[in-house]
Amino acid sequence: MSYLPIYIPPYKDELMYSWIGRLARANSLSLAEFSHAYCGMPKYQSVCADMRRGFFSLSRSLPFTDELDDLYLEHTTIGLEMIAKPVPVQTQYFNMSFQPYSHFNIDQADSILRVKVCPECIKEDRIEVGQPYIHCSHQLGGVDVCYKHHVPLMTYHGKMDGEMDFNLDDYDEEEILIFKRDAIAYADCVHELQGAGLHTDSDSVRETILKKLEEDGFDTTDPVRLFSSCFDDWTYNSLTIMHDYEGFFRVKPNVVQSFNLQTIVPVLMYLWPDPNGFADAASDHEPYLKQYTCSTCGRTYYETPRSQRDGWGCPYCAEHISDEERFEHLVDVIGNGEYEVITPFKSMGKKVRMKHIPCGHEFEVTPTGFLFRDRRCPCFIHENVERQK
Repeated sequence: MSYLPIYIPPYKDELMYSWIGRLARANSLSLAEFSHAYCGMPKYQSVCADMRRGFFSLSRSLPFTDELDDLYLEHTTIGLEMIAKPVPVQTQYFNMSFQPYSHFNIDQADSILRVKVCPECIKEDRIEVGQPYIHCSHQLGGVDVCYKHHVPLMTYHGKMDGEMDFNLDDYDEEEILIFKRDAIAYADCVHELQGAGLHTDSDSVRETILKKLEEDGFDTTDPVRLFSSCFDDWTYNSLTIMHDYEGFFRVKPNVVQSFNLQTIVPVLMYLWPDPNGFADAASDHEPYLKQYTCSTCGRTYYETPRSQRDGWGCPYCAEHISDEERFEHLVDVIGNGEYEVITPFKSMGKKVRMKHIPCGHEFEVTPTGFLFRDRRCPCFIHENVERQK
């Protein structure tokens, strides 16, 4: 794949989808043509607004290889979204963007179903940079108003790939289902958290919350009941009505559960009125992504520390390994050599039969379950439950 003939940098807080649209126009291509030529998308299919798929191919056409992790995290919503995901799920999401598209990297549900814009930002951008662009901060989960202008966002309902025409006739004002005051406070908090560059996960966030409660003298035996009582008199209590913060504190043993920002952020807002307080408390965490150099081909690549430990390795070398061989390698590394694959790998959603060598038990599990949801032999689960009692 060749380098981009014309390269232009993204604007501050510009959604990568918007930047790709500008790159396409700069290179005299439609968004679909650019997506096919440089993002590895099928012909006539554009990249999605959240860029879950396409970044790996795009990165091979950029005139630089350093700081691709910062580029991705600063211009997608995924960086902040990951505070509501456990590490195994984070691994799957980041693999989708930093590994080539394959049977192992199946499409995830889009986090941005419809692009949102602020009419005041459109006017301001035209003055400041000469053209409007889609802001990353407007697309974050639960955000219905602009953090800067405190006006309702507008959601796109026009034809495919027409978001960047910025014709407001194709946009409808976002319906705000909570008090506007609360929506503004939420948008402000989320913007501050986004700027803090957090690297954490849902399990660590839960631990940080419980630690804060203990430091403040609260009994953490039943955090759901505690927050139910506290939220009754909270200024922004309408934020807690729409979302299941209770499920966040009632995680089932040995079940990898994902959440969203709307579930977690109101709790953070209550405990840390200044978002920087939470950012400081949650700072002790390894980065989402690290740069590695392949000992075989010498090329650099990015992946999560867990991906590296789990044996995913160089995405360029992986393109020359069969699916069955790669799956068996991953099972061997992730399972510490204790599991044998009996039936061949077909897809991430189709169950394979495996054998737990130490106990001899055979069981069925989806590759997604084994690789990204920590699903193991029933005897392993039973031991963990007993250990937690």
